[in-house]
Amino acid sequence: MRIFRAQVLVRLVAILAIAFSAAPLSARDAQTLKPSEIDGIWVGESMVRDGKARKLELGEVRFTFRGSTMLAVGLAGPREMELKYTIDPSTSPKQLDYGLPDGPAVKAIYSIEGSVLTVAIPKPGGGRPTSLISAEGSGLTVFKLTRSTRGGR
Repeated sequence: MRIFRAQVLVRLVAILAIAFSAAPLSARDAQTLKPSEIDGIWVGESMVRDGKARKLELGEVRFTFRGSTMLAVGLAGPREMELKYTIDPSTSPKQLDYGLPDGPAVKAIYSIEGSVLTVAIPKPGGGRPTSLISAEGSGLTVFKLTRSTRGGR
């Protein structure tokens, strides 16, 4: 009877060890888990769409980056959207990819200079931008946002 209990206990420990062992993170997964320069709350100041500039109202556009989640207000209307995102700050320009709930991944670019975040987003279905400038007919929307000091990084 003791041998049977010992065998059951060994098997149970082995099963639990396998069930709770953590798989190693890929480099991309690790990037999304550690805090980065983009983490925090960013409030829209201005935008340029297809070469036409406009000042944004306070709270009209807000991006909050935390971990691998981006909360966006004003990206597709006034409602807040929760999106998954990844960044690649090692490229030039830096890359920001995020998934829309009912569509393909959006391939954007970004730059951070001090407390100013600039994000260039292509028109729906467009390829990744190569510039942070939205010229007339480019289909690009470029947001300039400042880091919020409340609830920041």
